[in-house]
Amino acid sequence: FTPELRPGPGLGLSGFSPSPTEILPCCQENYPAAAALIHDAARPGVWIRDHVGDTGAEPSTGYPWESPDIWTIPAVLNQNATVDLHIRVNNSTGATVNNVTVEAYYTDPRITLEFPSLTSVPIGTSTVSVPPGGTEVVLPWTTPVGTNIWGERHWCVGAVVKHESDMPLTTVVSRTSNVACHNFNTTTIVE
Repeated sequence: FTPELRPGPGLGLSGFSPSPTEILPCCQENYPAAAALIHDAARPGVWIRDHVGDTGAEPSTGYPWESPDIWTIPAVLNQNATVDLHIRVNNSTGATVNNVTVEAYYTDPRITLEFPSLTSVPIGTSTVSVPPGGTEVVLPWTTPVGTNIWGERHWCVGAVVKHESDMPLTTVVSRTSNVACHNFNTTTIVE
């Protein structure tokens, strides 16, 4: 990766030699990206698995829509039923990590598997402390009614795990240890 400096005033795209007054703002603009790249190159801190064999290394291999860290009780989902959505957050740091935010969304998997996205619907958010090894978050989810754009009762739930020192590098499930998803089907029953 080679970050570029912003062009100097009045130079358009032809000059990348900023004046001394532009150096600090340029560094401030590039710092979040550099910190995210360093984080993603290191072992994961708080994270969520994409699939059974996921170790937190990125990019992940396997099927990114089969996270074993996302499930519901009950497992059979009737349309318009409120179920318990379970999300397992892993912690590889060896110490409790406080103020971890867990966000959950659902979306039509025929449109995207990114979380959050313009088409994802928020399910809920929880802020938790994650002890070494991990913890489980439970959020209520009222399952969707109807079908996705292909006429299927098929939906994808995504979970995003955030901490001020451990943020997702991207919204793409297979490219960050902080985002995972799981596919679900609903029945034709509407309560």
